[in-house]
Amino acid sequence: MLRKLQIEQSEWSRENKLKGDGSLMLLGVMEELGELSHAHLKSLQNIRTNENHEANKIDAIGDIVTYLAAYCNSENIDFQEAVEITWDKVKTRNWIKNPKNGEVELEVESSEFKIDETITENVPTPRTIDDAIQLLITNMRRDDLNSIASNPDVYIKNMVCTRIRRELSLWDLEKINPDLYNKFSSMGIVHADDISDILFEILKAKMLSKKANISNTLVSIWQHWKSISKVEYLPSNIEGVKEEYIKLYNKKVKK
Repeated sequence: MLRKLQIEQSEWSRENKLKGDGSLMLLGVMEELGELSHAHLKSLQNIRTNENHEANKIDAIGDIVTYLAAYCNSENIDFQEAVEITWDKVKTRNWIKNPKNGEVELEVESSEFKIDETITENVPTPRTIDDAIQLLITNMRRDDLNSIASNPDVYIKNMVCTRIRRELSLWDLEKINPDLYNKFSSMGIVHADDISDILFEILKAKMLSKKANISNTLVSIWQHWKSISKVEYLPSNIEGVKEEYIKLYNKKVKK
């Protein structure tokens, strides 16, 4: 539900040409918290009875969640995953058994968990696209990987691409992993969104046991940047782009 909301909020903001500044979204959350507090307080005091306090509470809660979805979009955070990760921690606490900190001992051998906890510790920084795909498969949750294979629609793609960008630090890729960055820049791909799109297509093909064909994805990416006049992201303006991709661009992308 939260994932669907986040995608729809992003599309709605784009259609209405709204700027997704994270600071503004946080101010919106604070404003709505004030309205929720006002409605709650007046309800407790049993005053301002001409106002519908219950309806105002519900409206404020809805607005808070919507602003949080917008904030997550602006900060490249998976809203649902953030909530799930926190809830997975909170729900294990038992304040009756342990009033001090709520933590309780799990009734399983701790060694059962060590494999999952250390899976990624020994995985080297991916220097190639194949390495990056393997790291993603290692780190991503099984249900997400199954979703890619069984239902790779726009809804799934957007959320997976968000995780790919975060997992591989794609916004800072040129600085922290120049080897992998150069693999993409040689194809005329330098923007984090575009890199995650390419990796998604390769990951999807791998999950379906098919050979990845990214030609259409490359053309779609270049058409997008050309349509909004972002010429710095066109392959002909990116240093070191392989000739084969320039030819693909000139052949398939409408000028």
